[in-house]
Amino acid sequence: MNTHRLEPLQILDWYDGVVLALARASWRSGVLLLSLLAWTQTEGERIFALVPVTEAQAETIKSMKDWETLKQYLQAIAAEASGDILLVRLNEDQDEIVREVSVGVRDVQMDLFGDVESALGSERRRWFDLV
Repeated sequence: MNTHRLEPLQILDWYDGVVLALARASWRSGVLLLSLLAWTQTEGERIFALVPVTEAQAETIKSMKDWETLKQYLQAIAAEASGDILLVRLNEDQDEIVREVSVGVRDVQMDLFGDVESALGSERRRWFDLV
């Protein structure tokens, strides 16, 4: 059985693990923007949205130093996105993807690029029901 793993290229935000990062997935091609949607500390699992970005967008993201400018740029990427994106459930102890599901980007857009407090909130638990 192939193990699905995420390889961070550049971590943009961290809190006891990745919150926001550029990464590659072992089972997909291209650069992805990992955005933490939900997190349960007690169970050690995180739900990430994997937003595809171009190499040019990835380079722009890497070069940005100002947090507010970066957030605006990321939100513009999300606003322009269409179709489906992948959501994954990461088991932190095993550092392994245990589930994945494809959803319409519009269904997740409002929760992209949030903060840790939001990801820990009860309203975000719905992502664990889906993934």
